[in-house]
Amino acid sequence: MLFQAGTSPFNQKIQAIVKQACAKAGIDLELKSVVASVFRSSDPGNPDTAVHFYADLQLLNRILRHPDPQAFMREFCSWEVAQKANKWTGPNIVRWRNDEYDQLWRTAEHEMDR
Repeated sequence: MLFQAGTSPFNQKIQAIVKQACAKAGIDLELKSVVASVFRSSDPGNPDTAVHFYADLQLLNRILRHPDPQAFMREFCSWEVAQKANKWTGPNIVRWRNDEYDQLWRTAEHEMDR
């Protein structure tokens, strides 16, 4: 399995700990460190950005900038998936899709607009 992260001493330490734990479970983990400025960039042509997520595991530090979690939770809607069609600008970089979640989101959004 490939585990990628942006370069930083903190990230590399986490990767090492995860690799060690995986080894104890018999899982071979290859670590990949991408220069942080590249990893965090929005370059649609660079496959090493976090939004492309061409690995099995990825370490991405996120900060919630607002006390209301709505913006963060919207990122998991299927129409927010990062993909070639939207030039990798969608915030759902894990590409998670769930019809029930989408429906619950739309229902909640409709109720809040009242």
